[in-house]
Amino acid sequence: MKQSLIWKHYHKPLHNFILYKVKDKDLAEDIIQEVWLALLRSMLENQDISNLVVWLFDKAAKEVELLKKDNGYNKCSLKMFQDVKPKQAIISYLLNIQEMSVSEISRIIEEPSEEVESIIEEKIVGLTNDTDDYLVIN
Repeated sequence: MKQSLIWKHYHKPLHNFILYKVKDKDLAEDIIQEVWLALLRSMLENQDISNLVVWLFDKAAKEVELLKKDNGYNKCSLKMFQDVKPKQAIISYLLNIQEMSVSEISRIIEEPSEEVESIIEEKIVGLTNDTDDYLVIN
């Protein structure tokens, strides 16, 4: 995916996610800059990013956690983000991995809560029970 399309689809929700986590606009901008630089480095090095949504939001979450000096890990299924539109993938990530509420997600992606609920009710963002194909994020 071209850098401009990545920016178009993911910048605003990613920025809002970081801002929600750190509650500081300047700090959020610094963190998103680190995420974009890391993405550009990965692209230049031809690293395989199997799922862009997971990569971007996880990198952002890692940067926030580094800031807080808390090094935990999350486990998520890669299958839950495949073959869905960017907005659906973002909602899925925020709901299932970050365990955010509908109102929190609504503020981050700047869509009405009803729209978020509609996407969730369509079962687009449900987790699968498959135990294979997991990504462990440190």
